Amino acid sequence: LAQGSAVVASTDEPTANWFNPAALAFRPTAGVSGTLALAYAGIRFTPEAGRDVKGTSGAQVIPSVFASLPLSQRWHLGLGLFAPYGFAVHWPSEWEGREKAISVDVAVVALNLNVAARLSNRWSFALGVAPLYGRVGFVVGLPSEPGSRGDLQGTAWSWQANAGVLWKAVPGRWHWGATYRGINHNGRSRLQLEGPANFTAMSQTLAETFADQNGRATLPLPDIVSLGTAWWVRPDLRLGLQFDYTRWSVFQRLEVEFDRPTTPRQIIERRSRDAATLRAGLEYAGWRP
Repeated sequence: LAQGSAVVASTDEPTANWFNPAALAFRPTAGVSGTLALAYAGIRFTPEAGRDVKGTSGAQVIPSVFASLPLSQRWHLGLGLFAPYGFAVHWPSEWEGREKAISVDVAVVALNLNVAARLSNRWSFALGVAPLYGRVGFVVGLPSEPGSRGDLQGTAWSWQANAGVLWKAVPGRWHWGATYRGINHNGRSRLQLEGPANFTAMSQTLAETFADQNGRATLPLPDIVSLGTAWWVRPDLRLGLQFDYTRWSVFQRLEVEFDRPTTPRQIIERRSRDAATLRAGLEYAGWRP
């Protein structure tokens, strides 16, 4: 993290399970590591007229655990438990967009198993598979009736594959790495969410239309591609550069359908755009015990 996560071509500690599992093939020993991140985001809605409305996400605690185990001189096993995707936002209960969303919470947890192989002193390759568990919570205001709302919960299991490659162009001086995450036997990874929908209606008319029942929705998950290089300017000084591309554009909306045909669909408009990130990091090993 101190290197801006620009480590796809250089890290060989257990967290390589996420950054580039191909690097595990060059680890001589087993290892375990854990991280705990605290994320906070501020969100604001600006209407064409009137005051801004601030949304809150609160503090999100994101733990991760990674482990690695050499099977032989060429083969290495890696395991990671982490949260690769998620977001949360909460709006005031009576804000003007209440019929679109009052709160949205999305969390996805992955248990990623990787197998890395050292093909030579310069090349390594890794393949992995990750069972995914997703949970979505959605609160929306019902039409025309202040105080009326729907509380929807959905959970699902899925899986996705990942791959990584590492090339030591000049071992110990100049390395390249690349990773991909996000495909399964159906093509794009998706969570087929299903769960209860509980409604609070302030009038009899709404109560007849929005009765408690089950709901379902499909949540597409984005592909992630990373390409990076590491260059040792001198033995104790390493520079890392990395480019990440995340296809958030696959998540345009979340459409919730219900068991009763008389209950209208609820749609979360996301309209996400792809994200490109350029990372740079520097490591100086000035002292060794």
